[in-house]
Amino acid sequence: MKKPLLIFSGLFVLVTSIWFIQTKNSIVHLIKEVTERESEEEEEKESGVDKQLSMWFLARAYPDPYCLGKKYLEGWEQAIAIRNTQENTRLSNLNGGSWQSIGPSQTIGGRILCIAVNPIKSTSIIVGSASGGMWRTYDGGNNWQPIVTHQPVLGVSSVVYNPSDTSIIYAGTGEVYRVDSTGTTPNPGNTGFNVWKTRGTYGIGILKYAGGVWTTVLNKTTDQLFAIQTIKIDPANANIVYACATDGLYKSTNAGANWTRILDATYVTDVVINGSNIVASVGNLGNTVKGIYKSTNGGTSFTKVTTGLPASFQGFIKFAWLSGNTIFATIGVSKTATTEIYRSTDFGSTWAGLSSTSHTQWQYWCAHTVAINPFNTDQLIFGGVKAYTYTVSNTTKSSALSVHDDIHDIEFDPVNTGTVYLAGDGGMYKSTNSGTSWNKINNGLAATQFYASLGVSTTNATLFVGGLQDNGQVMYNGSTWTMLSYGGGDGTSCAIDPSNNSNILASRDARQIFRSSNGGSTGSAVTTYWGSSADSRTGFVAPIAFSASNSTIVYQGSDNLHKSTNSGASFSNDTYSTATNYIDAKNKTAITLAVSPTNPNKVYVSTSNFAQYDNDVDNLYVTGTPNVLKTTTGNTPFTSIMGTGANTLPNRFVMDFAISKTYDDSVFAAIGGFGTSHVYVTGDGGANWKPVGTGLPDVPFNAVMIDAINPQVLYAAGDMGIYVSPNRGVTWYDYNGGLWDAVQVMDIQPTADGKLVIATHGKGAFLGPRYTAGVLPVTLTSFTGRTAARQNELQWSVSDESALSHYELERSSDGGLFTQIASVQAFNQRAAHGYNYNDALTGTSLSVTKWYYRLKIINANGNYTYSGTVVLDRPAVQTIRMLSNPFQNKIEVIVNTHESVLLNLYDASGKLIRRKEYKTTAGTIVCAFDDVSTLSGGVYFLEAVVDRKRFTEKLIKN
Repeated sequence: MKKPLLIFSGLFVLVTSIWFIQTKNSIVHLIKEVTERESEEEEEKESGVDKQLSMWFLARAYPDPYCLGKKYLEGWEQAIAIRNTQENTRLSNLNGGSWQSIGPSQTIGGRILCIAVNPIKSTSIIVGSASGGMWRTYDGGNNWQPIVTHQPVLGVSSVVYNPSDTSIIYAGTGEVYRVDSTGTTPNPGNTGFNVWKTRGTYGIGILKYAGGVWTTVLNKTTDQLFAIQTIKIDPANANIVYACATDGLYKSTNAGANWTRILDATYVTDVVINGSNIVASVGNLGNTVKGIYKSTNGGTSFTKVTTGLPASFQGFIKFAWLSGNTIFATIGVSKTATTEIYRSTDFGSTWAGLSSTSHTQWQYWCAHTVAINPFNTDQLIFGGVKAYTYTVSNTTKSSALSVHDDIHDIEFDPVNTGTVYLAGDGGMYKSTNSGTSWNKINNGLAATQFYASLGVSTTNATLFVGGLQDNGQVMYNGSTWTMLSYGGGDGTSCAIDPSNNSNILASRDARQIFRSSNGGSTGSAVTTYWGSSADSRTGFVAPIAFSASNSTIVYQGSDNLHKSTNSGASFSNDTYSTATNYIDAKNKTAITLAVSPTNPNKVYVSTSNFAQYDNDVDNLYVTGTPNVLKTTTGNTPFTSIMGTGANTLPNRFVMDFAISKTYDDSVFAAIGGFGTSHVYVTGDGGANWKPVGTGLPDVPFNAVMIDAINPQVLYAAGDMGIYVSPNRGVTWYDYNGGLWDAVQVMDIQPTADGKLVIATHGKGAFLGPRYTAGVLPVTLTSFTGRTAARQNELQWSVSDESALSHYELERSSDGGLFTQIASVQAFNQRAAHGYNYNDALTGTSLSVTKWYYRLKIINANGNYTYSGTVVLDRPAVQTIRMLSNPFQNKIEVIVNTHESVLLNLYDASGKLIRRKEYKTTAGTIVCAFDDVSTLSGGVYFLEAVVDRKRFTEKLIKN
C-alpha cells in the first residue's frame, strides 16, 4: 500500500538552527513568536494550508534548507537533459508516458491565488494556482485550460496584463509567507522556531510572455526561497514594471529586461503607483520591519507611514486602488481584530480605519484581499476567511458571502458592470450582481492538491478515493469526483479494502479516519481527532494501509502504531492520553508505512524527527534524526533498519516504500530532499541498502511503485513528475508524456484494468498506461568499470537472458555524444553471468580525463533499452606520466608536448645507456624505449626534456 507524505511542520530557520546543533536526545525549542494560544475550536476551523506548507518545506529542506530554489532549477535542467537525450536516442515505440487528466475539474477547482482580467477583452482571464501553474479562460470562466510555459512553474501568486498590449503578460511565481528579516543569514531570535507559518512552493522569479514565448526575466538565487508576491505596471508607462518580492521592491524601466531593487526590505507584499508617488507594504508574521512605506520621488527613497495605522499587526498588507488619492488597505491585524480595512485619501500619507471590517481572522498571514467596485467606488468587496461586501459611506458590512473559505484575490471586470471574480481555496467564483450572489466556475480548472495516499480499488477500474488540501475527501466514479458528505477538514490519506469495495477509509488531518461500509454513500468517524490536543503525537497526514493478504487488518501511524483487526471499524491506541505503543519514540511521527503483501504482521514505517507542539502552532519537538523501522509482529517493538556500514540510507525523509509481492525483504524506498540518490533498495529487509536512482534528476521523490504485472518495471514519482525503469533501477526514463511544465506527483497506483493513476499536488489526478515498450528479456544486475594504465575495463552482470540479440558498448568523452566502440554477442543464458570488455586507449585518447560508457541492450526483434552511464575518471595528463614502472621489456611514458621531446635513460651510477628524440606537433604522444629487456634488474633514471623543460623519474627494472 502507499503512504501519505510527510505532514506536519517546519520553518526554514528552525530547521537550520536545529540541524547545526542536533543531538541524539530529544530537544525542545521554546522560542515563541506569538503569545496567544488557540482554542481547540479555532484550531479545527483553520485551513490546513499552514500544515501543507510545513509538509512541503521539510520534505524538501531536510537536512540542508539553503538554496532550495537553486537546487530545484538545477533539477529542472537535469530533467530537461534526460528528456532531450531520451528523444534523441530511443526508438519511437519506447514511449514516454501518455497521461490524461481526470480532474477534479468541475465543482472543485483547487487553491487559486491570483486573478488577471484582460482589460481589453475582459472575458479572457488568467489565474495563478498554489502549485499547479497558470490556467486561462476565454469565455469569462465557463471553461478553463492550463497554460503551458515550458518552465518549471508551480505556484503563481501574481499575474498582470500589459494594459497597452495585452499580448504581453507578466507572472510572479512562488508562494512564500515567511522570510527571515536578516536576509541571507537566518536569525532564529527574529522569526522563532516555527512549525507551520513557513514557505510554500518553489519560485522561479518572474515569467514574461511576449512573442508567443514564456521566458524568465527576474530570478535570484538566495539562501531562502525567493518569491514574487505582486506585480504592478505603472499606469502611465507600461515599460515601467514593479515587483514585490520576498527580499524587496524591484523596478524595471525597460519592460522587465533589467531590474533594480528600490526598497531593501523583507517581504514586500503590494505596491501602488501614481506618478512619482509610490506606496508599498512590507512584512509578515515575525518580520521586525513591518508597515506601509511611501516614496514621493519615484522610489529613490521611502519613508515609513504611521499616522492612523495600527501600532502593530501580525500578518501582511494588500492594497486596492483605482485612481486619484484614495487607497484602501487590508491589514492582517490579528484573529480578533474588529478593524482591518484602512483608507487613505492623500495617497498613503495618512490613514483611518473603517469600522466593522474584521475579516482576516486566523488567515491574517496568508489569505486576505480587498477590491473596489470600479462602477460604484462606495462599494468594496473584501475577504479573508470569509468574504463580504461593504459600503464605505455608512460602514455597513454584509453577511458572509456564499463562497469557499480562504480568499486570496478579488477582481472586478473593468468593462461589464456588476461582474466580479473571486479566487480562493475552493477555486474560482463569479458574480454578475456586484457580489450579492455567486456561482462556482471551475469547469476544467484541475488545480487541486492531493495528498498521498490515493485509495484505489483492486477490482473496479473507476473507483478511487483521495484527500485534498482544504477540500475534504473526494471519490471518483469514472467520470466525476464527488465530496464525501460525512468527511471534512483537509482530506489526507485514503484507502479501499482490497477485498471489498464497500469498505472505504478516508482521512482528514491529525489522524481522524472516516469509514464507509456501503461504498462511500454514508460513513462516520472511527478514530479520534488529535488536532490541537495532540499535535505533537501525529503528523498532519497520518499514513494508513490495508494488509493485502488479510484485509481485516489495517494500520495507521502517528507516533504510535494503530492497528485494526476489524477492517477499519476501530483502531488500537485511539486515545492519545493512553497511546504509548511508540513506533520510534514519543513525538516522532510516521511519514509513511507499508505492509508486506504476504505477511499481515510485517510492517515498514518511516518517521520524522519533527513534531508540532500540542495546542501551540509556534513550537516544535525535535527528536533525533529521521528513521526507518520494521516490525514482524504487527505490533511494537520496531527495529531500526537504516542499514549498516556503507550500505545505509541517507539522512533524509523516506517518503514511500514499495515491497516485492513475492519476497517481502525486497523493498524500494523513495527519498526526499536534495543531494542524494532518490531511490534505494534492500534485498535483506533493511540490513543493507543501495542506491538505484542513477539517472534521475536530483529533486525530492515522493513515491515509488513496482509494476503490478512485470516486477522488472519500477516507477518513481517526485517534484519533476514520473520516471520509469524497465530493469529495477539500473536505467531510468522520463515518463511524463501528457503532463506539462513541472508536476509534483505525490502518489502512483495500479488500477484494476492494468493502467496507472497518479495523484498530484496542484494538477489533480491523471490516468495513464503501464510502461511496456523496451522491457527486454534480460535483467542487468550491475554495470561497472575501472581504469588501468592504457585501457578502461568494463564489466556487466546479467540474468534471465532470453531472445536477446547483443550488447553495444557506447563511449563518450563529454557525456553527450556517444559512439559505439564494441558489439558483444549475448549468451542467452537464464542463469546469472557476466561480460567483460577492455577499451584500449591510444594516442590522444590517453589524455582524456573523464570517460562515459553505456550499454545499448538489443532484443532479437530490434527493441532496445539503455543502461545507466558509467563514468570513469582518469588522472589528468601532466607533462609526463609513466605507463610502465616497474618495467620489464619496454619503458613507456605519456608526454604532453608542444614541439619536441628528448628522452635519456641512465643507470644507477649516472651512466647514459639509451637516448631517443622526438619532433612533434602540439599534443599528447606515447614515447617508448623498446629495447630494454636485456637490462639487468635494479634502479634506473629517466630524464625527459620536453619543450626545453627537464623532468626526471626513478624507474625499477624487475
